[in-house]
Amino acid sequence: MQAIEIEKLLDSPDSTVFQGTSGCYLPLDDDWGVKFFYCESSRDYSYDQQRYYETMRVAPLTGPKVKFTYQGEVHYGYITEHCQCCDTAVMEYHHTEIEDGRCEGCDYFDLTAGDEYDSFLMDNPEWGDKYFELKGRLESHNIRFNDDHAGNWGINHMGEPVIIDFDKSSSSRV
Repeated sequence: MQAIEIEKLLDSPDSTVFQGTSGCYLPLDDDWGVKFFYCESSRDYSYDQQRYYETMRVAPLTGPKVKFTYQGEVHYGYITEHCQCCDTAVMEYHHTEIEDGRCEGCDYFDLTAGDEYDSFLMDNPEWGDKYFELKGRLESHNIRFNDDHAGNWGINHMGEPVIIDFDKSSSSRV
């Protein structure tokens, strides 16, 4: 993926950029996306963590690193396997949409990390079972999933649950 192609996608009205605490994600197609950051060291840390967890099959596949300039700002990113994020399913369950990183008429973290999230996992065993499968797989590798709200994990193309957030607060090796 060339930098110019990423820039064109960012300019497209059909593209949706998902914003996280330390980085952003742009789906490129049904199979791949690009995670990008303002800081090269943040990108490198996330990339290295994802590559490490990928070897244990608890993270999406990773592709090459990329660097591009968009609207005068340099961004550092990498190509990654596109996954279905759990928070999308939670929002659909609660008939709520996320717009510009916020829920219409709700608190995002109430729905994705609190009692509402627990009830979603109980009422939707296809997600609840995957969540507990992921937690078990992580524990078998002595990994603690510190930031396990619905926006930080998802399902890959193989139907396996995976971590999708790799900043310094998300997981740790114990």
